[in-house]
Amino acid sequence: MTFIDGLVIQSLNPKYPIILMTIFSEFLSKSASSFEVIKLVVFIELFFVAAIFTWAFIGIFLQLLFEIKILI
Repeated sequence: MTFIDGLVIQSLNPKYPIILMTIFSEFLSKSASSFEVIKLVVFIELFFVAAIFTWAFIGIFLQLLFEIKILI
């Protein structure tokens, strides 16, 4: 995976910080195979997606909790 590949992926999926992942792949491309770099990129992207959903659910939960306290 090269920096150009990372820019193509970024243009396809602009929501997540894939530029950071391409920087990781630039460092790893000299010592790791392409498959290992792609696995790392997928794991990091899944981590960011999980973090985004976790914060969204925490926000919804806190908002509902705050509304319940106001109603009581």
